Amino acid sequence: GSGIGEIQAHGILAGTDHGYLLIVAAAIPFMGMARLNSAIVMGFNRYVAFNVLNMVLFFILAAGFGIFTVFMRMGLLGAFISFAFAYLLMSVIYCFVILNSKEMRSADGAKIEPKKLLGYGIRVFLVPIILIVIYRADSFILGYYKDAGVVGLYSVALSFAELLLFIPESTGTILFPKLAYVR
Repeated sequence: GSGIGEIQAHGILAGTDHGYLLIVAAAIPFMGMARLNSAIVMGFNRYVAFNVLNMVLFFILAAGFGIFTVFMRMGLLGAFISFAFAYLLMSVIYCFVILNSKEMRSADGAKIEPKKLLGYGIRVFLVPIILIVIYRADSFILGYYKDAGVVGLYSVALSFAELLLFIPESTGTILFPKLAYVR
C-alpha cells in the first residue's frame, strides 16, 4: 500500500524518531511569531531593541543547548528541545516587549496600539508556515525517489538560490514602515 509508512521506509525519514519531528513541528509557529514580532520591532525603528532581542535569542539558544545537551546529557533530543524552548520563550518575550511599548508611532506621528498590531499579526503569521511547506515540498518528494545525499546536494543548491530572496525581504522590512506612511 501507499501512505506515510511507505514514504518513511524508502525516503529520507527512514529510521527517524517521530518525536524529533513533532518537536520541530511544534516550534514552527513560535518561530513564525518571533520573526513577525522582530519585524514589528524593526518596523518601528527600534534598532537597539531589535539587536538586543536577537542577542537574547542567541543566548537562550546557547544556554538551552548547554543545559539540555551537555548538562542533562540528552543528546540530539536535548538539542531539539532547546531549539523549541528558545523560540517559545522568545515569542513570549517579544509579545511582552511589544505589548508594554507605550511609544509605538507611525512615520506621521500617529500612535499605534500594539494590541491591534499583534491581533493583525497573529492572523498573518501562518504565511511563513505555508511558505516552508511550499519551499520544502520538493525536497520531500525528491527524498521519496532518491537517497539522502542527492537530497542534501539539492537542498544546499536551493539554499544558495534562496539567499537572493533575503535582499528584497530585508529591504522591505526596513523601508515598508517608512513608505507606507508617505503622503
